[in-house]
Amino acid sequence: MSFIAYRYFQHNQEYLSLVMRFEDIHKSSKVLIYGEDKFGYQRKLDKKHYMAIKRTLIENEELLPTSIILSVNRNDLDRYIEPFKGSTDLIQISVPDEQIFRIVDGQHRIKGLEEAAKDILDFLDFKLNVIILVTEEDTRVLEVEVFRDINSKAKKLKTDLTLLAEHNYRLLGKKEIKDTSELINHISIKTAYYLNEFKELHSLVWSNAIILDIHTEGTPGIIGVSAFANSIQHIVRYYIQQNNIFDFISSHDSNIIDIADYHSKIIAEFLNAAWMIVKEKWNKCFDEQTVNDINQLVKIYYNKGYYLQKTTGVNALHNILWDCLRGNNFSEESLNKFREQIIRSNVKEKDWGIGGVFSGLTSKSGFKKAQDIILD
Repeated sequence: MSFIAYRYFQHNQEYLSLVMRFEDIHKSSKVLIYGEDKFGYQRKLDKKHYMAIKRTLIENEELLPTSIILSVNRNDLDRYIEPFKGSTDLIQISVPDEQIFRIVDGQHRIKGLEEAAKDILDFLDFKLNVIILVTEEDTRVLEVEVFRDINSKAKKLKTDLTLLAEHNYRLLGKKEIKDTSELINHISIKTAYYLNEFKELHSLVWSNAIILDIHTEGTPGIIGVSAFANSIQHIVRYYIQQNNIFDFISSHDSNIIDIADYHSKIIAEFLNAAWMIVKEKWNKCFDEQTVNDINQLVKIYYNKGYYLQKTTGVNALHNILWDCLRGNNFSEESLNKFREQIIRSNVKEKDWGIGGVFSGLTSKSGFKKAQDIILD
């Protein structure tokens, strides 16, 4: 079977718009799951969600008017298309016999239709509006950006997911680090990774405390990777500026990822030293436990009953550390200055508790207020 598609452009980005049967979408497309597929950026399917779609399709004859968004590499698509009657805007697409399309948006609707078709075969012919994003092999990260934009108002975990997916694309060489902003993002994520995972660092504060597993509910962690990475971006920016990292990368034919990872480890070691000072001051807020993480026993050093390692605490403390860094760089002198300010703080461990003085300070202005409370 073949379909007629309308080809159009937004700026220089090519799209195809058409109507396809569910059966043809299902056999020619796939979902790329983060952590399972090489270029994955989607969460695992939520069975409760797609089974609810199945029920409403069958029982209520639910309509699915919004477009399914697919993505495809141009060189894969070219094998299945030809001009339609000499038109420059219309093309004919033969249904591929392989899964060349990637589902950017609509994976639960497709799965719900799959489940519905098991009971009622007529759903195989269910028509859906489809928009196909055509990408070059070296620009396919664009579909991650489209996915992020579509889900920008979804829960925070979506932000963590797309942030980690884009980081993975850089590691795979499918997205370049083009400017200082992207370098800061990459190093911030890798720094969080080293604090959370790097066994040689053996952080007695951040080991298994940053949520990097975006699939499993109840996974160890007290703060999301996006929130933690955002809290250190000004520190990372200062490090890059002080050490001329981007200029060095621009003038050397070296692997930019290796260079970024090297400096991420240095920043992680420095942050770990700073947080050991915090632990010394408010030790009762850090609760050493052994927990089961997917049938593996791991140690954690946090207590969710306190704000200290949540968004409020990390932002306030990283702001204080940043102030200590300026003029002293990443040195023992900076850590000593940080130690002086933390040790002389009048804040008690109980103040960090849920319902304490830091309660509700979750905005940028709230972080500044928390910083002032610590230093008062």
